[in-house]
Amino acid sequence: WIPPFLMDCLVVFVDPRPNSGDLRQTIKYLTSSFHDKDEKSMRQVIFVAADTVQEMKSWLQRNGLETPIRVFSDADLNFTTAYKLIDDETYHKWSMSMLVFDTKGIQPQILRHVEPSYAVQLTLDAMESSRNN
Repeated sequence: WIPPFLMDCLVVFVDPRPNSGDLRQTIKYLTSSFHDKDEKSMRQVIFVAADTVQEMKSWLQRNGLETPIRVFSDADLNFTTAYKLIDDETYHKWSMSMLVFDTKGIQPQILRHVEPSYAVQLTLDAMESSRNN
């Protein structure tokens, strides 16, 4: 499912919490950082929210955020469960995670408990690391 246009990697921010302030803040940080500098980098980032498509569309419109932001709905938590981001009851539950896939879609690197304020640097580091491998 990895898009063919990726230059370096695919960075996926996932949060299993509905109306997640962390995920929404991360979207704002990344769009403001990449919009002016490097729109191509933003095409390599996907957000997966536990909200419905309509909820996310409304939030994006209210905040004046437009494409190339790609937000996918995981209201049933199928994606989140498939990558075992909330499968451990004690440690991995209910926090934002970042997955990094290479251009072949091979098993991702997973970072858990991601703080929104570090999202831009983590994304840049993941892209740089992928370029060097």
